[in-house]
Amino acid sequence: MIDLPGRASGNANVSLSFNEESAISFDKLPADILSAKWMDSGKDIPFEQTGDTAKFNLLGYSYGQSLCVRVAEIKFK
Repeated sequence: MIDLPGRASGNANVSLSFNEESAISFDKLPADILSAKWMDSGKDIPFEQTGDTAKFNLLGYSYGQSLCVRVAEIKFK
């Protein structure tokens, strides 16, 4: 199984391999983050927060799913 960060995960015979990390940052956050998770799978999204800026490491989704929009839930203190 290959995990394509921020893309899909799938069998090595049908998935391309990427070594780059897919991350996104947000600044001017109103409070500290308690948790972040994907709404479709319930899996946690790894993140680091420094002050009012947070960096989220996006995870892949299962090969064969067609997601036109992926929504995350972020809970603040």
